[in-house]
This record gives sequence, structure tokens and C-alpha cells, in this order.
Amino acid sequence: MNWNRDLDITFHVADMRNLSVIPENGFDAALIADNALPHLLSQSDLEQAIIEIAAKLKDSGILLATLRDYDHLLSIRPTMQEPAFYEQDGKTRFVHQVWQWHGEQYALHVYLTLETENGWRVKHFASTYRALRRSDLNQALHAAGFTDIRSLEPGFTNLVPQGRPNLAQDASPISVNLMGMFFVKTPAKPSS
Repeated sequence: MNWNRDLDITFHVADMRNLSVIPENGFDAALIADNALPHLLSQSDLEQAIIEIAAKLKDSGILLATLRDYDHLLSIRPTMQEPAFYEQDGKTRFVHQVWQWHGEQYALHVYLTLETENGWRVKHFASTYRALRRSDLNQALHAAGFTDIRSLEPGFTNLVPQGRPNLAQDASPISVNLMGMFFVKTPAKPSS
């Protein structure tokens, strides 16, 4: 399949708490993917980000966010995720996570173990996450003017659609990637 659509796409890098570097407004949708919201460690940072995102959407625009089910995870406070194994070009790599809880935040330690020509190599990455409760997310969404807030069944990684309905069903979207966040704008239809 040929995915080349010859699109003219502009990319921007911004802190989601300040999207002023993105000159466009009126997007049909924003997608915040891969558990990006829990990087915002305070409620005020979360609310500021949601307000900024809402300001970039048209009135009927939607916000779609993916995040872990922290309401459940806070009740069990797991300390690790089991390893995942991958093979590529005859070499193995495996990834596992260790979670070090501090109240409603946790230090996330990601370990990549890579098979190389000279043996095994380990890489370590760390970050701090907020265990973002649905009630805190809903509070920020309501403060930014979102309505019709919905979530799918909880799971370890969960797709949580949030926002305003009425996105055109026949849209041929153009995507703009912003640090784990994607804004989608439907091209203008030619006038008759």
C-alpha cells in the first residue's frame, strides 16, 4: 500500500501547557496518546494543558486521550510490569518497568536489555508520573468546557475518549504531531 499522500504538514514542538507556538485554531480533534497526561504532576498543570488544548479545537471538536487506569492501579500499587521480549535481525531485546510509588506519584524506571555483537547491554530511563485519577481528569475537562465526557471499560492501558461530539464522519484528516499530542484538521471542502 502506498501511504504517500504528498501532504504539506507543519510540525511544532511545544509544552502542552502553552500551545501559543501553534498559530492554527479550529482543529476537529486532538489526540493525547501514550499516557502523556500523567507527566503533568499537578492539577493546575493538568487544567492549564486541557484549557490550552480546548482553545485549539473548534466548538464541535473532540479530545481523545489514552492513559492507564490509575484508579485501579492506585488500589494495588504494582511495583513492576512484566518483561516484554522482541526479536529483530536475529537479536533479542527485552523491556521491563519498575514503579517506585511516592503517594499518588511514582518514579517509572524503564530498563531495555539489548543483545549486541559483544554481549548484553542495559539502558535505563527514569521519569516521574502522576497517578491521574478519572475524577481529577474530569474536573480539568469540565473546567475547560468539555461536555459529553466518556470513557471505555478500564484496562491496564485504556483508550479514554473525552470531549465534544460531531466530528465529521467522512473526514480525510491531516495530522499534526506535537510531543505525543496530535491535532487533526479536516481539509476545507470546496464550495459549490
